[in-house]
Amino acid sequence: MWLHIAREYTERWHHQQQIREAVGRPRLTNPKMFALVRATFVHALPRTYDNLSAPDGTIVKLTILGESGGSWLLVRENDTWVLVVDDEVTEPTAHLVIGEQDAWRLFTKSISEEEIQPRIKMEGDPSLALKALETV
Repeated sequence: MWLHIAREYTERWHHQQQIREAVGRPRLTNPKMFALVRATFVHALPRTYDNLSAPDGTIVKLTILGESGGSWLLVRENDTWVLVVDDEVTEPTAHLVIGEQDAWRLFTKSISEEEIQPRIKMEGDPSLALKALETV
């Protein structure tokens, strides 16, 4: 049930963002509200990677920079991708770093992958890192 509630929250938050941008009002990006949205968006990562094959032990790290940011790991275990909170892995197979404003726009498809690519930082296997940009 928590995922349904979280998705509803992000849907309403996203529509508020669009309305506020259209009328020039401040956005809802205070850390208390935005951290919940960002955490919900990140739960879509394993689904994004579902069809991407990799050996067990492959680690993709996503870091979102900003007041509401954080880091997460996608770990390949038993032929599936598992999302875990970053536990300070020093050598992920791929690492993608993105700002929080770009992240929410990317995950809601308010910005294209091409527009955002010059502003991201990436290390390791580019095909693994760039797959995160397809998350919806």
